[in-house]
Amino acid sequence: LMTSNKRSADARKRLRAMVETTDGFKISEIDLEIRGPGDFLGTRQSGLPQFQLANIIEDQAILQQARQAAFDLLAEDPNFTNPENEVLLKHFLLYKAKTAANGVVA
Repeated sequence: LMTSNKRSADARKRLRAMVETTDGFKISEIDLEIRGPGDFLGTRQSGLPQFQLANIIEDQAILQQARQAAFDLLAEDPNFTNPENEVLLKHFLLYKAKTAANGVVA
């Protein structure tokens, strides 16, 4: 690895991570903390997305549980025909319409 003598704080953190571990997952996690995950549905490549309820780094455990719950729900009711899922379908359709209006395919 090569770098100039003038390193930013972020560059020092990245270099320190690569010196301290050979675990690529750990290095990626540190890089994610430094630069942020970007905009998942848009074109921005760095920075934190504007989540309203969760922090993608600090709330990983609950986000994984929510992801699994979503997969379970889709396996049980893929077309959202169960009356208890009506609200979810409504919010999904509103989200899909909003993203389509912004030129994003959901």
